[in-house]
Amino acid sequence: MTISIPFRPALLIAALLLSAAAPAAHCRAGQGSATLTSSNGQLILQVDLPTPSPTNLIAELKLQSRAQVVATEPEAAKIDKKRSTVKWLVKNPRQSRLRLTVKTTPPVEPQSASAVVTFRNPSDGTLVQIQAR
Repeated sequence: MTISIPFRPALLIAALLLSAAAPAAHCRAGQGSATLTSSNGQLILQVDLPTPSPTNLIAELKLQSRAQVVATEPEAAKIDKKRSTVKWLVKNPRQSRLRLTVKTTPPVEPQSASAVVTFRNPSDGTLVQIQAR
């Protein structure tokens, strides 16, 4: 089965905007958190956002090299089979808690995956990167 992902210039523009001005800061108190879990054969990235919520965020999930992505929810902006990564671009998140899921074959355990969530803190403009635990 082949998965075709259309080119989305908005993802490239958002990545450039997020990485441009301020230096990266790792998560501090009040800037959100991210956790990786699994349920029913799906890998779940749960992101708790700070208040006020950022206008955009990028979530990147790194999988085992032998895992093949079968489905994502919501639809991922990019699935890179060579690097075994899945990326989402979330615009104007309305909830304080996001749930991003990936179904793979074979199923991936949270211990063998990693995730990073990147966004600009709306309060001071600093770039925040949250490593999922």
